[in-house]
Amino acid sequence: MDRRNFWKGDFIGFFDVEDELRTTVVHPYISDELEKLKCGKILDYGCGRGDLLRSLELSGSMKYTGYDPSMKCINAARSIHRKIPNVSFTDSLEELSDSSFDVVILSFVLITIDNQYEARDAITNSIRLLMPNGRIIFCETHPCFRDHIFTTLETDMDMTNYNKPFHPINVRLCSRGHSSNDVSFVDYHNSLSDIFELFISGGICISKITEIYDNLGKGKADATIVERYKGSPPAFLYLEGIRK
Repeated sequence: MDRRNFWKGDFIGFFDVEDELRTTVVHPYISDELEKLKCGKILDYGCGRGDLLRSLELSGSMKYTGYDPSMKCINAARSIHRKIPNVSFTDSLEELSDSSFDVVILSFVLITIDNQYEARDAITNSIRLLMPNGRIIFCETHPCFRDHIFTTLETDMDMTNYNKPFHPINVRLCSRGHSSNDVSFVDYHNSLSDIFELFISGGICISKITEIYDNLGKGKADATIVERYKGSPPAFLYLEGIRK
């Protein structure tokens, strides 16, 4: 199933199944990093229905803007988060001013794009909206470990053309105990070097790289690197960069 066709259909089903993957692992990590940055204006680029807000505590001068090209997603986001102050959503980049955000987040965005032109547009727009010396945060499933099962995500990837940019990956999001609710779609693989090139060529200096595990070894929060690899490979890759 092509993801863009899927988004035109029952995209809410996707979010409901994916909740465990994103909200218990990735979003809390991003929220912790944002707290350390003590940022003001945040742009969630490709926000979907704004689920990051469930893990994010807006305090002081922090303001959240969610952008998504899907009006269905934006309408859902506005309905779900309508009572939260300092939060806004838009499906139009024209409404956003250049160099106006302290932090821009791209979480599970690049992996949904099937060609280099749209991918570069997404990165270019993100950087354009970022203040000088602002931070860009990027997170998605780990590009070095695509063919694995973790949390509620299963992938089925043809390894023959693994090194080709935007190589399609068949993905299934599993609803635990309710297989009839499983969701299948296609994501697109880029190598770690391809991802680096997109950001560096756009004027971003990579300042932090973290591999996020959904299962730390045998469940120990203080597991060593060796213990982690005995459990499973890292599920997600987190990058942080600074606009030059």
